[in-house]
Amino acid sequence: MMLSRTMPVLMMLSLCAPILAQTGGDAAVVEQADLTPVLGFDNREQGERTFSMALISIPAMDDFKCEIWCYEMGEGAGEGEVQEDGSLVIRHTMRGVDVTTTLTPEPGALRFRVAGTGDDPEAVRAFRSVNACWQLHASDAFGNRGDFFEDFVSRCFIYTIRGFTLMGETNRFPDTRWEKYEQNSERNDPPWVQVYVPVWRRHGGQPEAFWGYSTDRPVHSLIGCVSRDEKWLTAWGWPTCSGLSQGWHDCLHANPAGCYDEATNTVTGEGRLYFMANDPEALLARYLADFPQEPAAIAVQAAGGELTLSPGEAPDVEFTLNVPLDTMAPTYWGGRRAEAERDGLRAVWWLYPQADALHVVAHVANEGDEPLSLPGGVAGPIGEQHGWVCGSAWEGIGWVAPGESAAMRGRFRIIQGSPEELRELLDGDLAGWERAGPYEIPGRSHTADIIDARTREGDAQ
Repeated sequence: MMLSRTMPVLMMLSLCAPILAQTGGDAAVVEQADLTPVLGFDNREQGERTFSMALISIPAMDDFKCEIWCYEMGEGAGEGEVQEDGSLVIRHTMRGVDVTTTLTPEPGALRFRVAGTGDDPEAVRAFRSVNACWQLHASDAFGNRGDFFEDFVSRCFIYTIRGFTLMGETNRFPDTRWEKYEQNSERNDPPWVQVYVPVWRRHGGQPEAFWGYSTDRPVHSLIGCVSRDEKWLTAWGWPTCSGLSQGWHDCLHANPAGCYDEATNTVTGEGRLYFMANDPEALLARYLADFPQEPAAIAVQAAGGELTLSPGEAPDVEFTLNVPLDTMAPTYWGGRRAEAERDGLRAVWWLYPQADALHVVAHVANEGDEPLSLPGGVAGPIGEQHGWVCGSAWEGIGWVAPGESAAMRGRFRIIQGSPEELRELLDGDLAGWERAGPYEIPGRSHTADIIDARTREGDAQ
């Protein structure tokens, strides 16, 4: 498959605009042991409601404080007690299930374990998740102290196909409950709250009456915030989740999925909060050590202007595409970054393998004198080998005028099946992008250039 200047796979830019990691200075000399959290508990009364709050503090981290509301589900208060070993145990009864939450301090981390059981196995089996509201407003270093979007949202982050990505540099959509914003329209432009749907979940489009759903997709179940002075970061990670979100109370949410054990009639789930110097690469390394991920079902290689894709379980099957790439290098967050420059076109694209798909986001800049055509649609099957078929879908952008640029999405798929089955999946990808809304990549960061340079140097070594 030859990719020309009019083909949709040529793309470029948008680095994720991460805040520069402060690996020197005071934060670097604080030992991990000094960042062990100290826990407390408070059943806080507010009007007719009682909120069960886990209290977390780390004095060595610029007097860091945060709280976790256990739980934002309208299920009433729990009973909590700090144990002799410094852990905190909170007990609730929710929807007929006895739920025990255990928070255990570790150096630079906090293990968060939820276990539910009860007399009715069906009720326990149905109890798959809790909605913990992690609130940062108690911390002067992390909580909002000014304009909510500029002072708080812009410091929160996820990991997308483009890597460490600040939420202020993500494509955000407004809350669709317009009546809520008649008196405060600035809270929805830009949107103060947002949901992020992971790449392994179907994006349902913009809801009829809820927060907007971003078209930037997390690739890890990890969400966090950088301190205002850029010395520290804190994050919350789970093995997998159905969504990540950032809300009103200077709060961050992960919606983890619990696992049901029929033998013990118990649902369990375990995550970790992290507290460390501001180093996004070190954070992700620690998260992946705690929660190893399944290898992708697609292997990606590039050499000599050719992109080769193989199904992980059949490495002898190879689909080779003639792609005009100048460079391609692995990234620390598990994907690839590629660059191309041809006839006035500059492109940077990010590729991330997950399950049977290779997700692509990119930015194309037209530095030539003529309009650049970026058509979209389904290309494929590109090839068929031993029962495997490969194809791609590309979001149609249209024409990019000289001096302008555009972002776009694409997806390669390899399946063991028929061309008709492949086409159905790729048509579904196109429909999903249309349903979710347009994709843009706001901004570029010198910090991301530094991270990418570090990645390329590591690959060269």
